Amino acid sequence: MIRWARASISYLAAARERSVTDALPDAGPQPIPRPQQIEALSPDQLVAALLRLGMEISVLRDRLATQEALLEQQGVIKPEAIETYAPNAEEQSQRNAARTQLIERLLDDLSQ
Repeated sequence: MIRWARASISYLAAARERSVTDALPDAGPQPIPRPQQIEALSPDQLVAALLRLGMEISVLRDRLATQEALLEQQGVIKPEAIETYAPNAEEQSQRNAARTQLIERLLDDLSQ
């Protein structure tokens, strides 16, 4: 896990001069904060970032499973329709903004 964290932080350090717009074209002109090197991060910061990711994933999985089950039970949607869905431009923009917000919150955890 430490190897993964180091690789992630190295990637972020290499990208410190890039902006979110470079990584996510629809996200807007918000610069990525400069992350600390892995050696400068405390274990508490790393644990906080990992816990945030774990909480986000857990909540999203629960909500997604609930929505899919309800829609399938009511005959509104077939499971294969989810796999073939393509978001329109506005939906994609909203997804990009949410992704950017999550990245910024994770970087905040690593920067404090």
